[in-house]
Amino acid sequence: MLTLIGGGARSGKSAESISRAREHINSNGRVLFIATAEAVDEEMTSRIKKHQDDRGTAFDLIEEPKNLSKALKEIDTDATVLVDCLTLWLSNNMMGEGTDTNQSVIDAARARKGATIFISNE
Repeated sequence: MLTLIGGGARSGKSAESISRAREHINSNGRVLFIATAEAVDEEMTSRIKKHQDDRGTAFDLIEEPKNLSKALKEIDTDATVLVDCLTLWLSNNMMGEGTDTNQSVIDAARARKGATIFISNE
C-alpha cells in the first residue's frame, strides 16, 4: 500500500500521516520513520523536535536526507514506513550531491509489502 499525503506547510499532514501509520503497525508494534529533513538552522531544529514529540516512542527513526531509495530497500519489506518529507528529499537531491531519482524511490516503494506513507508539501 502506497499513500501520499500532501498539503501546505503546517496543514496537519504529519498528524494525519502518524494516525494512518499507527493503523498499519506491524506485529512488533513499531513503525519506521524515515526523516529527510536536516537541522540546518534553529527553525528546522525546532520543527524536527516538535515532530519527534508528536510521534512518541512507537516509531524507529532513520535519517536519510538524500538516498531514500537505498533506505527503502534496506529495511524490512513488511514494516510500516512513514517518509517525511518528499519535498525536502527532492530539494536535498537538487541542491546537493544526491543521486536518487523519482523513479528509483517509486520502484523501491512498490517492492515493499508493508504500508508506505509519504508526506509532501504542495
